Amino acid sequence: MMKYIMVLIGVVQLAATILLFSLAPDSLSLIVLCVMVVMLALGYLLGIVPVVRFTTAFHRGLKSIREASKVQTSEATLLVMRETELFRQKQLDEAFEMYKEISQRQIQSGEVLRDLSEFISEDFLSIHSWQGLMVQIPGILTGLGILGTFIGLLSGLGTLSFSTPDAAISSIAILIAGIETAFYTSISGVILSILFNILYRVLWNNLLRSYGLFLDCYHKQVVPPSDAQLRHELHNGLKELFRRLDRLPQSPGYSPLSRKESLLSEGSEKLLMPQVVKAIEDGQFLFYLQPIVTLKTRRMVGAEVLERWQHESLGLLTPASYLPVLENNAYITKLDLHIWDKVCKQLREWMNQGIRPLPATLNVSKTDLLALDLPAVFSDLLQRYQLPPRLLELDVSANAYTSEPNIVPKVLVKLRAMGLKVTLDNFNGDFFAFRDVGQIEADSMKLNLRYFESSNSERLLEDCFAKARSLGIEITASGIESAAQLMQLESLGCSTGQGFYFYHPMPVEDYLSLTRK
Repeated sequence: MMKYIMVLIGVVQLAATILLFSLAPDSLSLIVLCVMVVMLALGYLLGIVPVVRFTTAFHRGLKSIREASKVQTSEATLLVMRETELFRQKQLDEAFEMYKEISQRQIQSGEVLRDLSEFISEDFLSIHSWQGLMVQIPGILTGLGILGTFIGLLSGLGTLSFSTPDAAISSIAILIAGIETAFYTSISGVILSILFNILYRVLWNNLLRSYGLFLDCYHKQVVPPSDAQLRHELHNGLKELFRRLDRLPQSPGYSPLSRKESLLSEGSEKLLMPQVVKAIEDGQFLFYLQPIVTLKTRRMVGAEVLERWQHESLGLLTPASYLPVLENNAYITKLDLHIWDKVCKQLREWMNQGIRPLPATLNVSKTDLLALDLPAVFSDLLQRYQLPPRLLELDVSANAYTSEPNIVPKVLVKLRAMGLKVTLDNFNGDFFAFRDVGQIEADSMKLNLRYFESSNSERLLEDCFAKARSLGIEITASGIESAAQLMQLESLGCSTGQGFYFYHPMPVEDYLSLTRK
């Protein structure tokens, strides 16, 4: 069908050119028309012919691939890569030979093959078919028509004279002839310009279609595109990395970060970091919310923000899958800043909708405390989103507090002075670790019940809560997973907590629905 359309447009242009020659009113009009025809011939020679040749060449290449694919797929790849004249068109075959030479070197070195579209691209086709000149030809033809118009009018107006009746009649006749020339050249330029533009656009679009069909078939039958190869390689590597991480032991109080050195030595960081950077840019990192409730009434009093990675091919990933790498190179701060901003933005949106949100608890790592000016960071977030400080609560690792006694407590004093509530997270009940720190600069402690799964856990919990009461420190429990744990915590005077017994971490939409019940 496309072939018939192109032939029809070409015939119409040829017929229009012949008709215009036959209707030329004078020699001046013929001269202008001849210049236009020369430009058309140049366009056909430099632009139309190469476009048609490239289109035909892609059809040949497509046919060769389809014939090769009739055998086994692996053999089809070899057959196509051995072709010396796949297109039977000089420029395309030379580019394909260059691509094959580089591909052979990459195969030998085990690299991801470069994409054929890097060697034969739309820019390549544009340069070799003089597209830059072709798109100017319609304008040149129109310009020649306008030039003929001016010449025709000037020739008529230049001889205008009314000195005698005969002179006036003669001048008017010349003026009419000039107007006729002007009208003729203008119309000729417009007609030829439109017809050439239509023909070239149809041919060029048909070329791009043939090019696209060839590339699509080549990628399916011969060699996948480089980005697909890279995605496949990264997919397999990340699956293996996450498989190893998931197999780490989960004994009481165990942190999956304790084996990060052994994992990183196997190249995990080099594999994972480009994915993390891209994931942040693409918005793949999101946050879930785990409600915090009062133990007696089950009333929600807030929620802890928990990061999740919605990986494009591996699905939803928990922090245990990527935190070892991020903690190792301090990129955790970049991710935390990204999540904190998303949380504050969500709180602001809820407030704009007339919803009164509960406080959101943000996790602050040791790296955040040492690398960031946290008072300035949270001051900026509160001001930018116009949030009251009561809506943000901070969970700071108890280990970070005790390992950096000269830095962390001073930072927490400033944060509390801003009106932010600070909780020491992942507390194991060891108050002796805080002896050297002095006064505990926090509003509360979050007790991790995983540290209390031994046979004498009841006695340990009793001692822990007794010590907390003597120091005037509020304790929240995390990791509540059974009714027995809940009853014991209530008997010890614990007022708030969180865990799977109440709620699992949930998407923002589910959390919002829950708060509205």
